[in-house]
Amino acid sequence: MLQTKKRATALLAAVGVAAAIGVGGFAYAAFTQDRDSEAIAAQAEAFQNLVVTGAPTDGSLWPGQKTDVTLTIDNSVNDTPILLTKATHVEVVAKDVKTKTLSDAGECAQMLKLADFTSLPAAEAAISASSIESVTLTDALQLDPAASDKCQGMKFTVKWKVSAETTYGS
Repeated sequence: MLQTKKRATALLAAVGVAAAIGVGGFAYAAFTQDRDSEAIAAQAEAFQNLVVTGAPTDGSLWPGQKTDVTLTIDNSVNDTPILLTKATHVEVVAKDVKTKTLSDAGECAQMLKLADFTSLPAAEAAISASSIESVTLTDALQLDPAASDKCQGMKFTVKWKVSAETTYGS
């Protein structure tokens, strides 16, 4: 009886091992490894400089008159769309103004009022990739109503600083 009990115990142990190994009765072993790839060369694109030009709707102003300015944005060097986020004026100084008398240039420069645009209409502010498009700054330039006779016939240049961001994939 002792031998039968030993055989039964051995048989039960064998059945347990077989169940642990699996139905087929074969053990499974494998070699594994993890590898990093070799270096993969890539780079981020560079946002190329935009070319911004402009023109006023009215080239000559009377005291108190406002005019729109149309900016032309050349994004042809970038293969991504952009969004203009703002257009802020650059201060007009005496060297930007030519008057009949050189000494009047500083005073007349102060008579030019330029508007800032901290947000632009989304429809106008979106510039397509590889394109040249225009944006209108409404009432961007004004000759102050207090402009004196010294400023008659003056010629001047004005500028706006345009800020833009890429919108690739947006």
